[in-house]
Amino acid sequence: MSEVAVTNIETEAFKTFATRTVLRIDDFPAGLHFVRGINLTNPRLGSNGAGKSTLLADAPSWCLYGRTAGGLRTVDMRSWLAKAPPRVAITVRRGDAEHVIQRGPRASALTIDGKTVGQEDVDALVGTSFAAWSQAVVL
Repeated sequence: MSEVAVTNIETEAFKTFATRTVLRIDDFPAGLHFVRGINLTNPRLGSNGAGKSTLLADAPSWCLYGRTAGGLRTVDMRSWLAKAPPRVAITVRRGDAEHVIQRGPRASALTIDGKTVGQEDVDALVGTSFAAWSQAVVL
């Protein structure tokens, strides 16, 4: 089985992210990176509540498995700042191929490369269970 790497995370109307937000992980060189944010809703909090954990942990977990590492599900993902339904798209590279996995607000809104799929298809592509993902990747 070839290795799988997340190369891109895109969110929209997802928790703290009301508008479309894209993080291109491939734009960063390999290594350890210090991440900070700016809380535009409540600036006195500084970097707290800026959405770092949402973008780097909750969005990928929800997109790939339908829940966050903390157990939150779709109803808890809707942005309190947007009227649109939540959407997250993750681009993964497996071998030489790239695939876009996207999850929307309904169970039927799960796609790989634009084709409606089931959770088992995502599990097979990613090659790891939710338990392994949350222990090895998120933590």
